[in-house]
Amino acid sequence: MKEKTWNGWESFILTFIKLGKPNDGTVNLFRGQPCAKPLIPKIARSFSNQNTEAIEKKMLNELRLRGSRFLPKESINDLDLLTIAQHHGMATRLLDWSTNPLAALWFACKDRDECSGHFYFYRAYSNNFFDPSKDVDIFNLPYTKILRPKYNNARILAQNGWFSLHGVNQSFKDGKFEGKFIGLDEDPMHF
Repeated sequence: MKEKTWNGWESFILTFIKLGKPNDGTVNLFRGQPCAKPLIPKIARSFSNQNTEAIEKKMLNELRLRGSRFLPKESINDLDLLTIAQHHGMATRLLDWSTNPLAALWFACKDRDECSGHFYFYRAYSNNFFDPSKDVDIFNLPYTKILRPKYNNARILAQNGWFSLHGVNQSFKDGKFEGKFIGLDEDPMHF
């Protein structure tokens, strides 16, 4: 992944003017983080070396039970429930992105301690988009997919939110889980 340092607002804005509009079948995605960390979802950072699929399914079932009065009345699939859970801070396999570089810049600059904010740009191609007719089991994706969520809350709408939906390389060795989430910056399907 290439790194670039901006010295001032003008150089930042000029970078995005030079990018131009995305071509048909692509979307420009941006992510801001207060520090340089791998592009992996919160559940991978929170539950490393554990069977995150089982943890995630258990948390989703609890959300269905305890949060039922806050959820839509109609049946809701796991992916839409993950989007809601992500919005409320649950550790999921989703990683937030935006089509608005200024929204991503805000996240890169907020909550910084002693490190520089980091800003990521990713041009997503349609062949990497999540397709519900093909990607039936969201817990067994062979690689990371790009997802445009249903705009089920005002924050996702305001931030022009998209997600990367991360796959897991899962294996069991000597009865122990050895799964590893695939970081978007490490996934050969994307870079």
